[in-house]
Amino acid sequence: MKPAVYARLGHSLASPPPRRPDLGVLSTFNAEFLSDMLEIQSPLAGSVHVIAPGLTYQPANTVLHRLNYEIGQGVLAQVWNQITGQIRMSWHVARLSGKVDFWVFVACDVFLLPAITARALRKRVLLTQLGSLEKEMARKKRLLNPVQGLLKKMTSAVSSGIVVYSTRLISQWRLERYRKKTIVSQSIYIKPEFNISNPLSQREKIIGYVGRLSPEKGVWNFVQAVPLVLKKEPDASFVIVGDGPLLDDVRDFISRNRLADSVRVTGRVPRQDVPKVLNELRLFVCPSYTEGMPFILLEAMACGAPVLTTLVGAIGDIIVDKQTGFITENNEPERLADNMVRALRHPRLREISQSARSLVANDFSLGEARRRYRTVMAAGSLRTRC
Repeated sequence: MKPAVYARLGHSLASPPPRRPDLGVLSTFNAEFLSDMLEIQSPLAGSVHVIAPGLTYQPANTVLHRLNYEIGQGVLAQVWNQITGQIRMSWHVARLSGKVDFWVFVACDVFLLPAITARALRKRVLLTQLGSLEKEMARKKRLLNPVQGLLKKMTSAVSSGIVVYSTRLISQWRLERYRKKTIVSQSIYIKPEFNISNPLSQREKIIGYVGRLSPEKGVWNFVQAVPLVLKKEPDASFVIVGDGPLLDDVRDFISRNRLADSVRVTGRVPRQDVPKVLNELRLFVCPSYTEGMPFILLEAMACGAPVLTTLVGAIGDIIVDKQTGFITENNEPERLADNMVRALRHPRLREISQSARSLVANDFSLGEARRRYRTVMAAGSLRTRC
């Protein structure tokens, strides 16, 4: 740009606008989540190079370097896929080194080799942690858990910084030793299609779970609570949406206990249908053992569904009991059932729904998410090594 143009735009001739950093992103997480994250990152970067299996949305300044990666079935397959996958990741990281100022690894807690590669090439690496590997391993007894745990410790040590959604997660996820390099950035946004299309007053007494049907999500506790709720609220009904290793067990429980008239198990539904599902609910339940910041909880709030949740992860930052939702002390079936009934019968349920909806609209817009993510971009752009 010519100096005269700078002057007309009000810029100092001695200090042109700062260059936006070129960002590298590595992830094997689901394409939709990663694409949503790019909507936040891409306007803050000069260019973005993404190493991932795929994207559902690709900004103009973003280049996808497709990565084939599978976890595999069986120990030998998992070990082989882990080794070969990390070698391929490292190759991409090395060849893109001249085009990237720093790297953001998303849900890559155990990808040690690409982290070492980036650091050897004098690039900062910020690990964005979405969940607790330790808590997941505690719920899933697997032969490779000790190896995964060691890889995570080494990857965290090698990294330049660790990005989490809340200060609460530092202690919950055992990150105290990395406190000095932990970056807290609640850079999340909820898409506008998650809104109220069906007023709460017109909804039937439907209680819902939407998410992965796996042990750490507490869905089995939710299912066991169903008959207990029906004893006190016989006109209530339930919907369970999602897929996962417990799907067959859930369906079998419903069948054996003759609950089919009161419980609908849909399996996985298309993403575009989730707002419609949430707009059916009088109450949304998140019974998880472990979370980071569950997007589906925020999406339910945006759709006007009152939420009942365990106090895990960063949930305590947004849910205050009887103000923006309801908290259950634990996820034991009896306690879950009691709290579902408490929430359904609460006289201020509509006001609580409105407060939750306002919180999401004000704090989790795209503009607010980008503002918060500047903290991460600033940390990545530091010139000092750490």
